[in-house]
Amino acid sequence: MFTIRIYLSFVSLAAFGAGMFLSFGLPVTYAAEFTVFPRIVDMKGRVRDTVKVPIMLTNTTAGGITVMGWVDDITKEGGQVAVSDNYAQIDKTTSFAQWIEFPRTIDIAAHEKKEIMLVATINPGALSGIYHATLSFGSGDSENEAKRRIEATVFVTMEVLDTTLEQLRVKDLAPQRTIFFSNPMAISYVINNTGGRALVPEGKLRLYNRLGEEVEAIEVNTEGKAVMASSSEVFSHVWNMAVLSSGKYKAVLDLEYGTKERYRLGDIVFFWVLPKYLFGIALGILCSLLFFMMVWYRRLHNNNEDD
Repeated sequence: MFTIRIYLSFVSLAAFGAGMFLSFGLPVTYAAEFTVFPRIVDMKGRVRDTVKVPIMLTNTTAGGITVMGWVDDITKEGGQVAVSDNYAQIDKTTSFAQWIEFPRTIDIAAHEKKEIMLVATINPGALSGIYHATLSFGSGDSENEAKRRIEATVFVTMEVLDTTLEQLRVKDLAPQRTIFFSNPMAISYVINNTGGRALVPEGKLRLYNRLGEEVEAIEVNTEGKAVMASSSEVFSHVWNMAVLSSGKYKAVLDLEYGTKERYRLGDIVFFWVLPKYLFGIALGILCSLLFFMMVWYRRLHNNNEDD
């Protein structure tokens, strides 16, 4: 009799403790009814791309179950944003969760494996970068019950690739004059940005003499001037040649640009160098030739008249 009373007191105490446990809303542990694979998903695509990844759910029980799922954004600070709570206020260009589609209610028979498709369509207004979201799965007859019995969470990452066009073009590369008689010398050109991002051209203007030897290498755009998207900039370079050797010269514009990849850009133009003293000599020779031609012509004309 004494043993029975102790047993009843123990049962009453256990029931009281369980009641207090539930009444204060403390967590209750449920046996796992299903598994999800994979638990980490990495996606990659461009704006407007649709990316699909299969998710496998396995019922580990001897009876049929209903699994419900939902998706939440993960902020840059690591917090979760429940999309279903404030759907209308969330910016669809930044909310990865709103790009995701998958079955929200899945019926799985006993010991059955069921594959669902996770589909993400990148918003047309999305910026390049990394986006995060979580898929949560719970079993139950209602959404509220399923949310109290979350058994699996899938972490999803989307990398939106940068598709901004980067393109520069050179036009109107020309020397200040066709023939230079002395220093300084100057060349100008226009760079047109036909892409969608501001770009900084870098490189050198290389000068070659008539023998193909490089005689000057001038750094261009040393101030780092950017050419804005859908616009043009005029660049000019003035220099003094160390040795003024006469002849024909070739100027080669050799540039690089790009933030994602490095692209080459260039053009070629020719000019002449004729130092002043050579110009004076050439002018003197020309004048002498003209003088002797005039004298010869007059003598020839006088001889004809005498005949």
